[in-house]
Amino acid sequence: MLRSLFPIVFFSVSFMARSQSTCDSVNTILGDFFQHQGVMFSVVASAPITLDHLSANLYPGTSDYSLHMRTGGYAGHTMDANEWTALDTVTVASANTTLLTANTAVVPIPLAIAMDAGDTVSFFLADQSANRIYSFGSGATAGQLLANDDNLGISVAYAMTRDYGTPLGTYEWSGRVVYCAAEGQGVPSLADAGVVVSVSSDAVTLNVPSNALAATSSVVELRDLGGRLVSSALLAVPVTHLDIGGLAGAPYVLSVRGLPDQRFAQLVLVP
Repeated sequence: MLRSLFPIVFFSVSFMARSQSTCDSVNTILGDFFQHQGVMFSVVASAPITLDHLSANLYPGTSDYSLHMRTGGYAGHTMDANEWTALDTVTVASANTTLLTANTAVVPIPLAIAMDAGDTVSFFLADQSANRIYSFGSGATAGQLLANDDNLGISVAYAMTRDYGTPLGTYEWSGRVVYCAAEGQGVPSLADAGVVVSVSSDAVTLNVPSNALAATSSVVELRDLGGRLVSSALLAVPVTHLDIGGLAGAPYVLSVRGLPDQRFAQLVLVP
C-alpha cells in the first residue's frame, strides 16, 4: 500500500528515518537530445522503499519547475489536472555547460513517499517558462520500464506541454530517482559486509576485514543525494581513505561495489 508522507518536515524528521535506511538511486540515460516543457513518467517499486527526491538533466540556466504526482500510471490521465496532486514549484539552477554534459540538478522537493512492492507513482515535472527538460526519443509503449535495479524502476515518459495539453509522444526522460530502502531490504549495508565506517571533516575511513568485499577491483564511491560522484578510491585492505577535504557538510551515499553484481551502501553525514 502506498503511503504519502510529504507533509513531514524534511530536514528534522526525514533524515532521522534515513539513518535507519540504505539509500540509492536509479537513472535513465544522463544526456540530452530533445527539450520539453514537461514530462510525465512512472516509478514502480519492486521492494518496500521511500522515494526521497528527483534529479533532472536540464538545459543550463535557472528556471522554475513544478512537480505533480498521482498514484498509479499516467497513461489515460495526461490531460486532466484534477487527476494530479501539486507538490510544489521550486527554482532550479542547472550547471550544465555543454549540450552533452550529464550533470543532473536536484529538484529540491522532498517526496517522502513510502511504497510497497508493486506500487506505482507517476510524476509530472514541468518547466514554467521554457523548454529546459532533456529527454531522448523512445519507441517504447507508455509505462514500459526503461531503467531499474532490484528495488525501483523508471518508465518511459510522455513529453508534455506544461498545461496538461495533448501528449507529444513517448520519450526517455533524462534524470534520476533517489530512494531509501528499509534496513534489510534492497541494497545491503556496509555493516553487513563487516566494514566499519568513520567520518571526519577531511576523510571517510573504511576499516575493511580481509574477507570482506574480496574482489580485487572493488571501488569505493561517495555521491551526493543527487547522484553526483564527489570522491572515489580503489578499496584497500585493511584501511581505505577517501579524501573529502572542502566537501560541504551534508548527507552522502557511500557505496562499494564488491563481489560480482553485488553492491553495499550506507548513508553517511559529513560534518
